Amino acid sequence: MAVIRTSSTTYEAADGSELPILKRRAYISWDEMEFGAPGINPKRPYGNSDVFADIAEILEVPDGEWMDAYEELSPDAEWRFLRLHVETAVVLQIGLATGEFRPGRYVRGNDRDRTWQRDEVQSF
Repeated sequence: MAVIRTSSTTYEAADGSELPILKRRAYISWDEMEFGAPGINPKRPYGNSDVFADIAEILEVPDGEWMDAYEELSPDAEWRFLRLHVETAVVLQIGLATGEFRPGRYVRGNDRDRTWQRDEVQSF
């Protein structure tokens, strides 16, 4: 779901581009902090500590499309990959709240509300 923020309480989920990242590589483990809870490793969310390289590999983006001549991350790729990485949080919230991952318009009550609901009237 490519997530397009239309307000702090409304998101348009379009194409599912975050799903391959979550499906193929999300490193989920038990976090022993406090009471304990399942979580995604923040240092290695997709298996390795080079998050951008992991995203490029998962999405099968050729090196020449995301690295410059000095094998550094291009500014365009950095923005694209970082945005995709951050949007996975919204996609997970929506998927867990609704029990499904599908395109559409999703709304919640306020910024702190995690009870996302699919807006059937406005969804495509």
